Amino acid sequence: TLFRSVRLVVPEQGHLDDLRLDFKVTAVAVKESMRMSYDGLDVSLGEKLFEDNDVKPNDLDELTKFLNEDYNGNRVIVDCTASQEVSDYYAQWMGMGIHVITANKKAGSGDLARWKECLVAMADTGAQWGDETTVGAGLPILSTLRTDLLATGDTVKSSNGLSLAACKGLYLNDGDC
Repeated sequence: TLFRSVRLVVPEQGHLDDLRLDFKVTAVAVKESMRMSYDGLDVSLGEKLFEDNDVKPNDLDELTKFLNEDYNGNRVIVDCTASQEVSDYYAQWMGMGIHVITANKKAGSGDLARWKECLVAMADTGAQWGDETTVGAGLPILSTLRTDLLATGDTVKSSNGLSLAACKGLYLNDGDC
């Protein structure tokens, strides 16, 4: 579930104190509802987080406005969906300096103009797009291309290879890899 995943990502408060980091989850959105608080949300409550009067209908425009007005410093969106609607906001969020971490493949494999908007937004604001989980089973292929090759002036003329995950899918579907 979402909250089990959040517990894996959110570090223990003691570790944060040792590092002198102030880490807050200020918004959590699920399919039809969301909670937001600049003071932070207690994600250890799990589903109970959505059982009080502060719950609002899920509205990505309202969430975007909330994040834009957030005074907490570095802002990060973690998108655990496969939603086209959510991925359509990536360029806007990164244009506001909000980092995006995602396993959602829609923005990186859909409309070329949207992908280019994301790249421009990253270049303009320094926001980062953590999308490695969408390529090569999480291997750092994209960041290697972006930061180690392309950003230093190299040109990639071609690339070839076979992802084992893709091979498994081919094998299961066609009986041959």
